[in-house]
Amino acid sequence: MPKTSRLPKSPGRARAVAKARTALKNMTKAEAATLTAAARADRDNPEWTKRDFRRAKRGRPKLVNPKRHVSLRLDAHVVAAFKSGGPGWQSRINAVLARAVRRSLHLPLEGRSKRAV
Repeated sequence: MPKTSRLPKSPGRARAVAKARTALKNMTKAEAATLTAAARADRDNPEWTKRDFRRAKRGRPKLVNPKRHVSLRLDAHVVAAFKSGGPGWQSRINAVLARAVRRSLHLPLEGRSKRAV
């Protein structure tokens, strides 16, 4: 099976991929036929046509207001405090900074703005 995934490698993911490959390799023809029939019967997942493949685009759609990559030096205790909250710590830092900018400009405190701040 060719490598197509660009997800970060982790021991748990590697085990899951290995297990899936083994399951596919050991699948009987009857199991494969049952799985194929179930997939074809699923109205939420229609089979792709040649037109679908031609119109398909790779990757994510472009954001109206994409985030920018920056390098920033922060105090160690600030980073530790945000990281202690678990995954999403960088998004939480962004939210705090965005809130501070909106307050200083007297903008309403709402979700992510569609215009550049």
